[in-house]
Amino acid sequence: AQDLAPSLVTLLDGADRLAVVGQTGTGTLADVTDIGFDGAALTEPVKGMTSAGPGVFLLSDGDFLYELTTDGGVTQLGAFSSWTTGLAFVGDELYAATGNTSLLRQIDPGTGADWASVEITLAGSTVNGATAMAAHPATGELWAILRLTDATHTSNGPRELAVIDPATGVATAVGNTGDRFSAIAFDAAGQLYGATGAGGLAPDTLYRISTDDASTTRVLALQGGGGWRSVGI
Repeated sequence: AQDLAPSLVTLLDGADRLAVVGQTGTGTLADVTDIGFDGAALTEPVKGMTSAGPGVFLLSDGDFLYELTTDGGVTQLGAFSSWTTGLAFVGDELYAATGNTSLLRQIDPGTGADWASVEITLAGSTVNGATAMAAHPATGELWAILRLTDATHTSNGPRELAVIDPATGVATAVGNTGDRFSAIAFDAAGQLYGATGAGGLAPDTLYRISTDDASTTRVLALQGGGGWRSVGI
């Protein structure tokens, strides 16, 4: 999902767009659906999304939780207790986070209301927030992009790939991604993809990310510009 900006694709009325980026690996833009929002307007651009089943995603505009279908239908489900940028299902449990605080929240997938919360911690670092999250399709592990402050990280610098225990909030570092990633998602085979937004060091770019050491392989520069803030597979 991408903010409306000058683009090869003309959208009516102004909206975010849902872009289908071809088969994972080629990065060819295959289709774009206008998800703009007569009668169900998002209050902000899309900040995060997660698959909720075939053809269905849950997404955040920061303030509210929505259900999105790939034909462009959008339904507002409820309000978050606090600003939300990352969403991920671990089994049937939906977790939420933001790049501005270290709180990991378990939320109601039908309303967005908080059910429980823990602080995300990483030994030797201050966790400033989690900008994106995704669950591994085979292991169910919760992976995240963390904003850190420590001897090798600054809060506005490249972000760390980590695995979080959602029961305790304890994170295990995997590696420095080398950029400011705003979105991640696994495909069915367990390949992790990530996108940088407008604030990335290499902005609006799709990458494969190694789950061994967080090294990245560029797939393509995403079309249109304006900030790719969410990815779902």
